[in-house]
Amino acid sequence: MFEEIRKKKVETLVIDLRQNGGGDLELGNYITSYLAGGENFKGYGEGLKISNSNKIIFKETHQLIDSLYQLKYGKPIPDGVFTEENLATDYVRKDFYKKQKTPNSIYSLERPNWQFRGKVYIISGSNTGSAASMFTVQMKDNGLAEIIGVPPANQPTGSTVVLPLELPNTKRQISVSTHFFTRPDSNKHNVPYLEIDHYFPLTKKDYFESRDRAMEYIIEQIELKEIQTQQ
Repeated sequence: MFEEIRKKKVETLVIDLRQNGGGDLELGNYITSYLAGGENFKGYGEGLKISNSNKIIFKETHQLIDSLYQLKYGKPIPDGVFTEENLATDYVRKDFYKKQKTPNSIYSLERPNWQFRGKVYIISGSNTGSAASMFTVQMKDNGLAEIIGVPPANQPTGSTVVLPLELPNTKRQISVSTHFFTRPDSNKHNVPYLEIDHYFPLTKKDYFESRDRAMEYIIEQIELKEIQTQQ
C-alpha cells in the first residue's frame, strides 16, 4: 500500500476504523513503521492478571513479569491484577518493533527505507473497539494522526484481551479480560475516553440524509490545502 502511495505521491492518508471491532494490534505496526516519527513510536504498557490459567496460556508474558517483580521485590509475583506499570512497561516499550525484527516471526517486517510524511487522519466511531481502539490511541498519543468522529468504544487505559471459558458445573460460556493496558501518554491514564480532535457524532438527520460529516470535513481540509498551495 505504501509503495503505491509513494508512486502516486499521495499526501493524505485516511484510516476509517468506524466499523473495525478489533483484531491484532501488532498489524498496526506495519502502518506506524511507514510513518515519519514511527521509529520512535511509544506503545502501550502491559499488565497481566496473575492466575493459574494465565500462567500457562500467557507463559512468556508471565515469566517476564515475574522475573522483573522478583528483581524488584525478591519474591515471586502474587496472584491478582498486575498493574505496576513502571515494572514492566519500560522493558515492553524498549524496542517497539522487537517482534517485527525477530527472524521467522509471523510479524517479521523489513523496515522501510521510505517514510510517509503527509497528513494522517483516523476516523473513529462507537464500534471502533479492542485493537482498533488501541491503535487509534497510540496514533493520538504519538502525535501521528488527527482523530475525527467520536471516541472509540474502549477506554484508553483498561482491561482487554478476551479469554473464552466454560464454567465446569453449569457449562455456561463466559469470557474474561486477561490483560490490563496503559496508554502511551502516562499523563492521561485517568482520562476515561480518547480525546477527539474534531467531533462528528452521527445524528438522526445525518443518517436519513446519508451524510458523512467526518469524511466531508477531511475532504474540505484537503481541498483547502490544495488552494493554499496554489496561492
